[in-house]
Amino acid sequence: MIKTIHQITAENMALKLKVPDTKDEIQHLAETFNEMLDRLGRAFKSQKQLFEDISHELKTPLTILKGEFEVALTKVRSADEYEAMLKSALEEINRIAKLAESLLLLARLDSKEMTPQKMDVDLNLMIKGIINNIKGLAELKGVRISFEIPTGELSLRGDENQLKTLFLNILDNAIKYTPHNGLIEVSTKRATSVANVSIKDTGIGIPGEDIGRIFDRFYRLDTSRDSIGFGLGLSIAKSIAEAHGGTIRASSEAAKGTTFIVSLPLY
Repeated sequence: MIKTIHQITAENMALKLKVPDTKDEIQHLAETFNEMLDRLGRAFKSQKQLFEDISHELKTPLTILKGEFEVALTKVRSADEYEAMLKSALEEINRIAKLAESLLLLARLDSKEMTPQKMDVDLNLMIKGIINNIKGLAELKGVRISFEIPTGELSLRGDENQLKTLFLNILDNAIKYTPHNGLIEVSTKRATSVANVSIKDTGIGIPGEDIGRIFDRFYRLDTSRDSIGFGLGLSIAKSIAEAHGGTIRASSEAAKGTTFIVSLPLY
């Protein structure tokens, strides 16, 4: 067992200890060690995939920036041409900055460095404010958002800024995938010990084989960079929900829409 352990490296995580059939502490130790190797292997694989995804996401804006600057330097151009190139470059720089900001937020949530600063939050009032802020974006796409505030206050303990990010990300996702004249219905409901927030859209829906992966980082149903972001919004929403002791789940039907249910503890 010791000889095998010395042969195991980060590049050779598939190597496992031979488990003796001794039904004692040695067998339990070998089984526990192999389970630990499995967890580490998944973590290394996830980290490798993350690096590959980041590299892929950075490649496009950096290539565009490089191309813009190379074209600008080939000859003297008019002020309008320079202005157009600078605007394009600024758009790509903002894109890279947004990626860095999202990754930093996820890293802080994962490391528990960014723990929720909990206070009393009126959930209904907060969601009404979020919808008012995002309504303009929905109207540009011809999408209507409905939210009827139920009678009575629905309060919980949570970090208001983080919770706003959670629901903004889900609503932004719903707007992106809902076609013109579509509808997004938002509702809240008090359960025994949790508050449930439902966000239901009449969008394109999510295929069954993809529904389990929509919370993965950098996962996108559509790889078009013009219509879709980085694929981090739902992952951030899930991390925030879990940091509050809550859950987020999704159900969908192709061509009919998607429903997200966020459950947050009331106390």
